[in-house]
Amino acid sequence: MKPNSDIKSFYKFFTPQVGHDALAKKMLRWSPPILFRDPVELTHLESLPFTEAELLDEVMRQVSSLILQKEHPRGLPGHSVTQAMHRWRKGDKFSSKEDIESSLRNIFVPILKQYKPKLDSIESDWTKFYKRVRVLNGVSDHANIEAWRNNALFHRGVALQFDCHAEGSNDELFDLCKPVEYTNDRLGITSLQGQVANIIGQADTRAQDQFLELMSRKPERLSHEGELRFFHVLTDGIVAEDSKPDTWMTDLPFATQDLMSVTLGMKAPKKERVAITKIVKENYPHVPIYKAHFADKSYKVEFELLHEGALKEE
Repeated sequence: MKPNSDIKSFYKFFTPQVGHDALAKKMLRWSPPILFRDPVELTHLESLPFTEAELLDEVMRQVSSLILQKEHPRGLPGHSVTQAMHRWRKGDKFSSKEDIESSLRNIFVPILKQYKPKLDSIESDWTKFYKRVRVLNGVSDHANIEAWRNNALFHRGVALQFDCHAEGSNDELFDLCKPVEYTNDRLGITSLQGQVANIIGQADTRAQDQFLELMSRKPERLSHEGELRFFHVLTDGIVAEDSKPDTWMTDLPFATQDLMSVTLGMKAPKKERVAITKIVKENYPHVPIYKAHFADKSYKVEFELLHEGALKEE
């Protein structure tokens, strides 16, 4: 995943107390998706989405098709299977599909046995990666009703806007970012077709290179959430092998200049509003404070800039 350059800012939503603590400590909590408690998220326990028998069957099916097709089979230059298919076609080694499948089974059983450590490493590397990755979710608009519902106690909390590229900010804190892709195609840690393509010389890819992308996919029915995800990957050895998922969270500091605005929910309790306003004015004097409210005779939500003394008059 390339560093973020298109997303200039985002809003992170909090309950009143958690938002106050984030402002007071200048810390944001990052965690792996398993702590989102959402069943659609991949976990560290994912396994290969196919069996060894299914892999062998698909390898034989695709190689048979390539041998029998009219066009000359293409593949990676120098790959042993690509070269073998060229020899088999040239020498008319096989007379029928049944003859091909019988011979291919004897050829590819030992090949897949040698390939198995690569498949095992995908599972083990995924588990290790998952334990080290940390995610911060946000949205692009403080009017996002789902964010107020899901993360800010139905407009009782607060939304903090952060600048992704503030001058002098915590370097690279918000660099790895991707809007969630909402799709009905649920991907596993690798695919049967992808691994077959590697084995028979049609491609040369690493499933590990796509791990981060897998953490930014959700069902299409949730597209109204409009979620952004920021990623931070810890260095090796920080997370103990026997640690529990509830401990896989990391508090990372943000710089004062990273904060761009604060928006209070329309139902934020007065005590929390006063406390948050106080800490913003003291520690982030450059930051404007807004409060959500319904427009007159409308369900449309508007955001009023709070002037000095507005809270005292209530």
